[in-house]
Formats: sequence, C-alpha cells, structure tokens
Amino acid sequence: MWTLVMLIAAPILMHGADDAPKLSQDIKGQWTVAIEAATAKTDDGRPLSRPSLSGTMTLRVDGDTVTGTFEHATEQPTTLELSGTLKDGRLRVATRWQERQESSGGRSRVFRTRWVFDGTQADGGLRGTCYLEVEGRAERVTQPWTGRRHRI
Repeated sequence: MWTLVMLIAAPILMHGADDAPKLSQDIKGQWTVAIEAATAKTDDGRPLSRPSLSGTMTLRVDGDTVTGTFEHATEQPTTLELSGTLKDGRLRVATRWQERQESSGGRSRVFRTRWVFDGTQADGGLRGTCYLEVEGRAERVTQPWTGRRHRI
C-alpha cells in the first residue's frame, strides 16, 4: 500500500518543483517602481527622513548577474546605471556612485550617493527595501519599495 502511494505521489512532487517560478526569467524588463517615504533617527537622536519617490527600473539578467537602469524624477529626471546579483530568489542591485553638491550657510561640499535595492518576487511584482547610501555615513533610512511590471 505505501509503495503504491509513493509511486503515485513522487511524479506529482517532482512536477511541482519544476513549476516553481524562475525568478531570473521573470524579472527581465521594465518595472514601475514606488518607494515609500520613511523616517529614522540618527545616532544622536535627530530625525532623518527621505521622501517618497517613483520611477522606472529596467532589468537585464544573465545568470546570477543583473544590470540595468533606475530612472527617477526629483528636481530633474535622472537615469542611473545599476548592477547586482540574483541569488536564491533574492534581488540585490545598486546604482553607480553619483557625485552631488550641497550648499549650506555659504559653504559647499561634494559627496557621493547610490541607491541600494533588496527584494524578492511577490504577488506578481517585486517588493523589498531600499536606501540611499551616502559615502562615509553609517546613517540610513530604509524605505519599502514595490515594483510592478511596466505595461506598454
């Protein structure tokens, strides 16, 4: 009796494993991205916040390597190249470092930033967290993000 059950169940179990979505194939293309606003506290207790942001992420996949672009509009449209990996169903990509200039109190300083995205596939889209990394600073505001396939 047990042998019969195993003979019948084995092909079903093996078939189910083959039908699992192939994340590397499913994330290629354009995604409409929404990043939620978030606030955190610095080490000395000051609030640090980041506004919501929307844009388009275009992804290409070659094995475990992911490349593409992240385009968003703040004061002006910005397109940033990104690269990263897709391993064990987890996407981790970062944009290239970008130099920015900030002026305050008559003083100007130059610093570098990049976006870092972590995510997985969920509900037919992408979902995860991201942060704007500022070179030389440990403080970060982690923001939830979602991506839905861009429809033409």
